[in-house]
Amino acid sequence: MNDLFAAIENSLEHGERPADSDLVRALRSPACPARLVEQLSGGRWVMRLSRVLPLLVRHPACPRPFALEAMLSMGWRDLLGVARDPRAAPPVRRQAEVKLAERLAQLTSGERTAVARQATRSVLGHMLDTTDPRYVRAMLDNPQFTETEALRLLVGNRNPECLVEVVRHHDWGQRPTVVRTAVRCRRMPLG
Repeated sequence: MNDLFAAIENSLEHGERPADSDLVRALRSPACPARLVEQLSGGRWVMRLSRVLPLLVRHPACPRPFALEAMLSMGWRDLLGVARDPRAAPPVRRQAEVKLAERLAQLTSGERTAVARQATRSVLGHMLDTTDPRYVRAMLDNPQFTETEALRLLVGNRNPECLVEVVRHHDWGQRPTVVRTAVRCRRMPLG
């Protein structure tokens, strides 16, 4: 792997653009050196590489100004990947969550469902007031979804169908705190 890093650095020093596949392999490696990331982030051409850019932003040594600018051109899947990656710098992860939350309204129904299944707790917080029960079903099976979110959904969501989804869920509908909150909720259908 050190040979790969050296070859990429050598290409960059000579003004050549390395192959995308080499960059992907290098950036996926936990041993990817910070100096390589800094060199790559200095090139404007990297912003056009859809496979390389998210990996570069996820790297802990990625300069924050570059990462924040890069997120403007990234798709929702890439933003979700950055938000979920523990290697990414915490401010970069938070900004990815913010950008993803801003784009939720523009996503198709299927994309929103996919986000609900995989989102971080911060993004889930932006989805709790949804009026579509499909998104609630997807959120309930997300490993990041906690009892706190279930209670917030029951208290804040205006759609009775969404509230019923929580109570019908095989896990959340069995929890005493969730059941007590659902029973007290005035928007919950009597049946």
